[in-house]
Amino acid sequence: QGLMVPRSLPDIPQDLERVEPGALQPEARLLEVLLEDEDLRALNVPLLRIHQSVLRNLNLSRSRLSTLQLRDVRLENCDLAMHLHGASLARVEFVNCRLTGLSAPEARCEDILFENCDASYIRLPKAHLKLSHFLNVNASDADLGEANLSDSVFTDTSLRSAELTGANL
Repeated sequence: QGLMVPRSLPDIPQDLERVEPGALQPEARLLEVLLEDEDLRALNVPLLRIHQSVLRNLNLSRSRLSTLQLRDVRLENCDLAMHLHGASLARVEFVNCRLTGLSAPEARCEDILFENCDASYIRLPKAHLKLSHFLNVNASDADLGEANLSDSVFTDTSLRSAELTGANL
């Protein structure tokens, strides 16, 4: 019987600078920001880097992001139904988010929390999701084939009809 390894929590400062969508320029690196209540479906940025920030009530579905890099970020009530060619996430929390159909093959993720999320049909084949916690998540019909889910925890999470062939659980 192995011991549960705790995940590291995001390091997010209390005082964040509120920014407008115009700050999301190509190759921008946003640090210690709050971005909220925006419809960003028309966003077309090849690389987006956000660190030590909070994203709240954002609609990014069908936005055109090629690569997403998040470190120490909390996403609340966001719609992330999109395709990413590259994703690198560390100490990120997704709370009450819609991740339906999110596609991020070979994503590199560590210390991730998915809480109260709809992640049905999420596509994360060959992703590295080490030390991730799935709490009350609908991940039915997910593709986690060949994913590294070592030291991950699933609590009250549906993996009905999920593809897990070759996954490291």
